[in-house]
Amino acid sequence: MSNTPIHSPPDAPSKLQRSIMRVPPKLWYVAIALGVVLFVVAAVVPMSSAMHERPYEHDLALKEASSDESGPEGLTEVHSSDGEIEVVEFGYSTTESSSWSDRLYWGTVLKNSSEEYYAAVTIDIRVLYEVGSDAMLSNAERLPNELALAPGEQVSLGNNHRIGSADIFEVDVLTSVTWLEPRGDVFHLRSDRLEGPIEVAIDNVRTTDDHVTYDLSVEREGTYVTSLWVSGVLRDSGGDIVGGFGPNSSHTISHVPPGVSQRSLVIDDAGMPPNVDHDQTELELY
Repeated sequence: MSNTPIHSPPDAPSKLQRSIMRVPPKLWYVAIALGVVLFVVAAVVPMSSAMHERPYEHDLALKEASSDESGPEGLTEVHSSDGEIEVVEFGYSTTESSSWSDRLYWGTVLKNSSEEYYAAVTIDIRVLYEVGSDAMLSNAERLPNELALAPGEQVSLGNNHRIGSADIFEVDVLTSVTWLEPRGDVFHLRSDRLEGPIEVAIDNVRTTDDHVTYDLSVEREGTYVTSLWVSGVLRDSGGDIVGGFGPNSSHTISHVPPGVSQRSLVIDDAGMPPNVDHDQTELELY
């Protein structure tokens, strides 16, 4: 008997093996290289994120703190003050504007009682009707953000609006304030942009069916000013406030030189309550 070993025939390759055998060697090299790159990226990115997470959060916190504490140009917000915004006077009157609406005229005198800080003030006028519904005016007053009251400063202002025709139970003024302290010598808001005191006197009042004209004498120190804001309160013959205007109602006096000058202020008659006594009008220029 022959001692020649008997060899079994090899198994036929599977479909998967045949598919792998057909892949060109170059594609294998590309696949291996791509796998290495993906592995490295997966390992590095978490490490990078961990390295940058804390500094990023710190920078964000600094940014938020900076935005919270910075006020208008030249001012820094402070979180407390010994003073307050005093409503020295407030008054209003109404007229029937149409069958479905009335017109509300209001005026107020505000004072910053702080002896140290400037005050950026926001004003809301709240109307409470007899039906019991508490309604804010749809165009509730907002003093422009750049306006501020200097320490101890007092300002008179007002405006008028169309409101609902329901009977009014109460009208009051609500104030909110942001306290600010100067940063260096770069404070250029209303209160400091004039170099000295300013006085205004009403020489004459002319009325027509459409408007009221105040002829004014303006006396001031300092340099030439291109425009001054005008604000004030309107009173009746008994001295009660029945309306007001400015400084955010676009009334200005243009081209005011130093010294004494004569200027005119024209106000649309719609801004005047019918019971105003012009001899008691109080005007302020800024």
